[in-house]
Amino acid sequence: MLKAYYSKYKLVAAICSLIISLSVGELFLRTWVPQRTIPQLKKQQLACYQPSRDLPYELKPFCQGEYLTGGIDSHVRINSIGIRGDETGQESGKRILLIGDSFTFGYGVEEDQNIGSRLADLTGQVVINGGVWGFGPDAEFLMAKRLIPEVKPDAIVLLLFPANDLRDMAETDWTVDQNERLIRVTNDKFVDSEGFLRRDAVSIRYYIPIINQSHLAALVIDGAEKGFSVLRDWVFRILGVVVTHKEGPEIKGFDNGGDIDCLYDNKCNWLWLEARNKAENIFTRFYDLSQQYALPIFVVIIPSEDQLSGVYPKVTIFHKLSEKIGFPLLDLADCLEASGYPISGLYLKDGHWSPIGNQVVAGEILKRFFRN
Repeated sequence: MLKAYYSKYKLVAAICSLIISLSVGELFLRTWVPQRTIPQLKKQQLACYQPSRDLPYELKPFCQGEYLTGGIDSHVRINSIGIRGDETGQESGKRILLIGDSFTFGYGVEEDQNIGSRLADLTGQVVINGGVWGFGPDAEFLMAKRLIPEVKPDAIVLLLFPANDLRDMAETDWTVDQNERLIRVTNDKFVDSEGFLRRDAVSIRYYIPIINQSHLAALVIDGAEKGFSVLRDWVFRILGVVVTHKEGPEIKGFDNGGDIDCLYDNKCNWLWLEARNKAENIFTRFYDLSQQYALPIFVVIIPSEDQLSGVYPKVTIFHKLSEKIGFPLLDLADCLEASGYPISGLYLKDGHWSPIGNQVVAGEILKRFFRN
């Protein structure tokens, strides 16, 4: 009897010790080393998205919010037509429409620090910011097609970020009409009930109650997933199942069955070759849009930090397509290198432009396209 009592006592003591240890670990991580939990992610993200009939998602009109990147809080206002910034009415003067992704949107900076505001200050013209985080050239084409009749621009500046634009199009599905014209783009992202943007292809832990809020669980699961990934790649390489790919922070998606060289040369398996074909199609569609509305389209190529530092080549498929179509082209690589600022001063920690980077880029766009 006494032996059974002590056995139960030891079991209870062990359970209590485990609970205390886990609680202390959770408190320590939560206070000093926050992990990627759902509450933590929501602090960093913007709850201003909504589903869309033709785009993968869109910004919710009249929404306002804060997002955190690189330790910096930024305020966002979405106007009545679903883009960042002031209302766009019938202001006098020429109008420039910017189309692009998070660089154009101004991820990581305040509204008056993003590329649109900087360019408006320099040109004295109305600049409409049609950038949306996460968009690739196909979604950007549909965004331009939607906004042109609404804002009636005199010129379009298409800002492309090759480091992930080809990957973005590899992950999209297209809906076309009977004439093979693109009418809808979807991907693996969706908008939840709170207006946050989510991905289908994320760790299952983000969908498990309690677990998705635990910093300790996040640390253990993320560590296990990373360890499994390293072990898997090592085994595959030993067995010769996959080749070794060049790796970089902006192009991790390329290790899922395609070589990063596809971005620079025509060395692609079927998945990335399809993305290249999409890119060529989209450039043709932009050309048709330019002809339909008699609008000049200027292309700006945004280099990644790795391209500036020489890790990857500077010339990509997007340079070649711009030249083939005949769009005036500005490659920012040489401009940023000659700016006099260190790379760390032009980019934030997350790889987007800093306020200084936005200012430098706006000046280069002015010199190349709008000096007269």
